[in-house]
Amino acid sequence: MYFIISLRFQTALLSYHSKEPKIKAGIKYAFIEEHPEYAAAKWAKMLKVSLSGYHAYLNRKENKNKAVKDYRNKIKELFDQGRGTY
Repeated sequence: MYFIISLRFQTALLSYHSKEPKIKAGIKYAFIEEHPEYAAAKWAKMLKVSLSGYHAYLNRKENKNKAVKDYRNKIKELFDQGRGTY
C-alpha cells in the first residue's frame, strides 16, 4: 500500500511543478502490466490513465512482437534457402 501512495505522491508532485516532466502514459501502462496484484481498471483509475488506452498499449505490444517474430522467421527461411550462406 505504501508503494501506491508513494507513486500517487510522486505523480502529484510532478504535475504540480510545471518545470518537471510528467510521467508518460506508456510508462504507466508498463507499470500496470508488471503489477497484476490489482485489476487493471483499479490501476488505471489510480494512475489517471484510461483503461482503453492500456488495452490499446497491450494490443500494440502484441502486434510489434508478432511482427518481429515474422521478420525473424523470414530471415531464417531465406538463410535456409541460401543453404546457410549470407
